[in-house]
Amino acid sequence: MSTIGILHIGTMGYTLADALIRGGHDVISACNGRSETTRARAMDVGAREVETIEQMATEADAIISICLASIEGEMANWDEELQTMVTADGRYPKALRF
Repeated sequence: MSTIGILHIGTMGYTLADALIRGGHDVISACNGRSETTRARAMDVGAREVETIEQMATEADAIISICLASIEGEMANWDEELQTMVTADGRYPKALRF
């Protein structure tokens, strides 16, 4: 079992935290200065709160930072059968610029 820090547990981080916890890992979160929504998500998924990033760095074997990048590109949706994102005409999307 590894201790994994996730910065910060939003929509994507919640899914990742859930998978890691189900896989037997200790997931930690540092919600000091974050919104109550973020804190509630971390608690709901079962992450252990350590409050600060500095404490996370002390305890974690690895830290994952999840950032939503602004991307200009083709619109795509999740294809359940293919288990990936595809454009309306069935092609894989391509980012034009980050």
